[in-house]
Amino acid sequence: MLGQDINSIGDTGMYRTWNQDSGYLLGSTGNTPYLPGVKIKYTAETPAYSAPVMVYSTMRSMGPEPHVNMNSNLTWLFPVDAGFHYLLRLHFCETRQEVKNENAQVFLIFINNQTAQYDADVIHMSGGNGIPVYKDYIVLVPQGSQSKQYLWLALHPTWIRNLERVKDTSKSDQEKSSWTLLSKTSRSATTISSSLPTDLCRRFTLVEVKEATRNFDDQNIIGSGGFGTVYKGYIEYGSIAVAIKRLDSSSKQGTREFQTEIKMLSDLRHLHLVSLIGYCDDHGEMILVYDYMSRGALREHLYKTESSPLPWKQRLEICIGAAKGLHYLHSGAKHTIIHRDVKSTNILLDDNLVAKVSDFGLSRLGPTSASQTHVSTVVKGSFGYVDPEYYRRQHLTEKSDVYSFGVVLFEVLCARPPVIPSLPKEQASLAEWGRKCYQRGTLDQIVDPHLKGEVAPVSINKFAEIASSCLHGQGIERPNMGDVVWGLEFALQLQQTAEKNPNSVDGINMEEKSSLSPHRGVMASDEDDMFSGAESCSRSTFSTDAASVTLSDPVQRARSEGVFSEIIEPKGR
Repeated sequence: MLGQDINSIGDTGMYRTWNQDSGYLLGSTGNTPYLPGVKIKYTAETPAYSAPVMVYSTMRSMGPEPHVNMNSNLTWLFPVDAGFHYLLRLHFCETRQEVKNENAQVFLIFINNQTAQYDADVIHMSGGNGIPVYKDYIVLVPQGSQSKQYLWLALHPTWIRNLERVKDTSKSDQEKSSWTLLSKTSRSATTISSSLPTDLCRRFTLVEVKEATRNFDDQNIIGSGGFGTVYKGYIEYGSIAVAIKRLDSSSKQGTREFQTEIKMLSDLRHLHLVSLIGYCDDHGEMILVYDYMSRGALREHLYKTESSPLPWKQRLEICIGAAKGLHYLHSGAKHTIIHRDVKSTNILLDDNLVAKVSDFGLSRLGPTSASQTHVSTVVKGSFGYVDPEYYRRQHLTEKSDVYSFGVVLFEVLCARPPVIPSLPKEQASLAEWGRKCYQRGTLDQIVDPHLKGEVAPVSINKFAEIASSCLHGQGIERPNMGDVVWGLEFALQLQQTAEKNPNSVDGINMEEKSSLSPHRGVMASDEDDMFSGAESCSRSTFSTDAASVTLSDPVQRARSEGVFSEIIEPKGR
């Protein structure tokens, strides 16, 4: 460690000995002594037993001259036995009050002359000033001509609080020197590559971005918000239209969300996900380059717009596409991905009105093992769309996305915002009001007037049934996105059938004679939705005119889903 020694009795109950680093330091570099009065804010990820307070209250700095620091490294050499694996744990904590924001100090980590991380940022890793964090690496020191060798650690240019070394006494057959980062969110070890990928998406220079947007010309602006500004631009000599999102340096989304979106989207390719073409991080900029979605956001076609109202079948197809995109995130990727910001402005439409889910800045990986049921995290999302269960318990699951999508479905049905504060309390929240109207059989009070005369009551009731089930107060009672896709495609099929037989009982011409109420055979209550969750949503019931179809057998369900969609093998690109 840095500063002064701590014996095993002074440790946090783990009986480790913390030694000064001066005996291992290569060259002479200034030391910042213990900083009295510093408050260390331990967290669930880095609990108090991780290291003593004294450890996080000392630091070693390269000095105050940046131009000098850029030409050298802060390096330690540790004598170790050859032929063993070593756990190298680096402890960090930023306690200087002048360093509070991400990107204020970014550095490289080298282990045994190999780059372990290109853009280490303590504020980014920990979440704030005074919050400790650590990173674990497994290092193999191969057999050589000597039984004792050196383990190298170097930082450029940077500072460090302390480190630990733990020797693995089990011999290894591997001879090549290597290191591996141990993820704190997974028990498996994964090797590290560049933080921002360039193999799956393009890294643009700032000059290229300025050329594409005519130096960020205001006439090219197609959107703006708390995140920054979106420009329409052209790349490849003007042959390809793109959307360029330039994040503000003061944006709430910040560097973490910028990097999250790049990492998420560079690994994901699906027909119903917006494709990330590349990014630019030159000179502190945070710029993302996407496929250009010429028809804009779904919300722009629902309310407060001059666009023509979308026909009912078009709305259904858009909802089905967005649901397929979310279903792919939840079930089609290597690990479950929770979007965490599903809303009508994050569902974009291309030239053919094909829906694509966008904006992955708040996305999180879901549980990575069978023993995990949720991810504990601070609440983030958009007002009016946030899952109340997630808000209360800070337990994030894919069912939180399902709730948000239920709000979107009612937006599509009613053509109104998710929250209108000026309305009476009962009607202010679309999620609550829409669900109540469905249960009371008064959907006709809230359905978009533009839909009257073209929609079959049986289809619209089925749609509302799905939306209501997504908004169940308990996540376990909500359907998964696969079930939502199934139900929406069924609602579309009902509409198509009604159009072919307009004078039938459920035909379009019967709309005036039929009230919009819960469909025959469905009990409208909080406890009995379209999807029964009594068995953790493994058993789903769909009502039809003729019968109630129950899918409890996984094989039977898979076959049935295959009739309506490509869920089993999502079409990606």
